[in-house]
Amino acid sequence: MGTVQITHDFTGTPFTDNVTVVNGTVYTYGIGPIAVGSYTWSMTANDTYGNVNASENGTYTITQATQYLNIDATPSWSETYNTSTTVTGSNCPSQLSCLLYQNGTQVTNAATLNLSAGTYNYTFNTSGNVNYTLASNSSLLLIAKATPEGAINSTDSDWSIEAGTQITIGYEENNTGDSDLTYIIYRNGTNIGSGETWSPGVGSYEYILNTTGGNNYTANNSMDNDVLVVVDTVAPNISIIIADNGRLMFLQPPFLLFS
Repeated sequence: MGTVQITHDFTGTPFTDNVTVVNGTVYTYGIGPIAVGSYTWSMTANDTYGNVNASENGTYTITQATQYLNIDATPSWSETYNTSTTVTGSNCPSQLSCLLYQNGTQVTNAATLNLSAGTYNYTFNTSGNVNYTLASNSSLLLIAKATPEGAINSTDSDWSIEAGTQITIGYEENNTGDSDLTYIIYRNGTNIGSGETWSPGVGSYEYILNTTGGNNYTANNSMDNDVLVVVDTVAPNISIIIADNGRLMFLQPPFLLFS
């Protein structure tokens, strides 16, 4: 065989090129990538004696490719408030423009965010082009409310004082994003707001800290509780007085007279 050639319009204009021989009767030709469309081609061959043979025109059709886009969330698609999440769209061919949307608004792909509690619809899509169909992949990110934490504190770390001693009761918390929460301390079931300073009498007083909850936190009726014990261990003072008439008088608060 002398020369084998192919004539085609794969590039958009007619072009003739030599083909590669695989063996004595099989030939191959490679070109690409080829854009979407319908193309014609034919082969010609001539031998060393000048004999020429040509094939009929063939048709070669390229259709749009379908691209499957990926969308992933780390650590997962279901997290709790105050957990940073990263949503990433991937598997987008370099020939395409793929965008990530959160609730319909375009956002940065693979950005790490600390979102408020709620449900977020993420979509990674492309409008395609002449060679690719449009493609889209969506998933829901759920950010659940967190459980608020806090602790009651007092100016007496043992929560045990002598009757008549002044004590201050308050609370502390480090919850972020809690501007809509209200923290309340209850003493024996009575609302005392954010705390109190007082001198309680003998007895036992139960303090409970709770919160109403808000956008990012659940309600918590018992964030912390402590019991204040008030005792009286001071012995009464007794005085013995010998009066002018010789009688003995024992005086003790509230100064009773014995004779």
